[in-house]
Amino acid sequence: MNTLKRLADEQKASGIRLLDVVDLHNYPYAPSDVDALQLHRIYYDKNYEYPGANGVKTINGGWDDSQTKEYIFQRINDWLDKYFGANHGITLGISEWGPAANNPNVCSVVYGSALGTFANNGVELFSPWNWETGMWETLHLYSRYAKKYSVSSTSSLENTVSAYTTVNESADSMTVIIVNRDMSTPRNVTININGFAAGFGTYSTLELSSLPATETFKSHTDNALKKNMVTVISNSFNSTVPALSTTAVLLSKATTGISEFKNDTEIKIFPNPAKDKINISLSPAFAGQTEITVYDMTGRKVLNSLVDCNVYSPLNFDISSLETGVYFLSINSKHETFTKRFSVIR
Repeated sequence: MNTLKRLADEQKASGIRLLDVVDLHNYPYAPSDVDALQLHRIYYDKNYEYPGANGVKTINGGWDDSQTKEYIFQRINDWLDKYFGANHGITLGISEWGPAANNPNVCSVVYGSALGTFANNGVELFSPWNWETGMWETLHLYSRYAKKYSVSSTSSLENTVSAYTTVNESADSMTVIIVNRDMSTPRNVTININGFAAGFGTYSTLELSSLPATETFKSHTDNALKKNMVTVISNSFNSTVPALSTTAVLLSKATTGISEFKNDTEIKIFPNPAKDKINISLSPAFAGQTEITVYDMTGRKVLNSLVDCNVYSPLNFDISSLETGVYFLSINSKHETFTKRFSVIR
């Protein structure tokens, strides 16, 4: 703090910019893997009680064991604002760091959590000194598939499962990286996307999980990434992420196609809720051969039919095989796509 104040005073007196980046060498301490998985919180989280917070125990003079909350980068940012003023342009970095663990899956997730946290907060540079097994896989996943600009993500269980989201410069591609820090339990997650109109359909996922003790990363084409898919319906998708895993979901923005007719007045579903059958009233855009698909709330396809539509009379669609619940009806023709939610009651 005193160093930053002196630099600010000299900069104001001389008119010469004296500081661009505040860089730390930081080897965080973790007495267990469980603690290591929370190390990303020592930089900005004012509520995290860090087991290695010795650096702040003398902040009020003497030695105070009650001082356990580090949030060192947030403190530095506050000091920079105080002494240099707003919009000072001074950034933060770490040029030596270690994950405080050696289990490849723990190291992978610890490193991924730090990368996501630092991207969210505009950290200028991050260069680990210790390169443990699992970290190269994580570096490849983030550097190859994350986009240029970080955007806000909020988790209802942030300290266990986090989402780190980025978009490209044209804002037509998005990567959501889901980190599960639970050491033993897979987590079912629902991602609701706001401010980005993801196109309806299936998208690729890339997952790091169950890494072995030996190094697996060799190249972009020879690594431990596991490929899978998720289905996006109405800007939302569900996924099960394994324990101690990092999963990237690669999304793209919806395109309008030939027709812009997508309002609810063009297609009607009735009755809704329904029992055994639903009637579908279609707009002229759906004349001819049309695919009708029903998805459940997990994105699983449960019904599919290819029909020749007559737009002058409602289409009668059989849903008698469906259990009570909420579903999504997708209607796709050569020129148009439409999705609508409906319910089934028994």
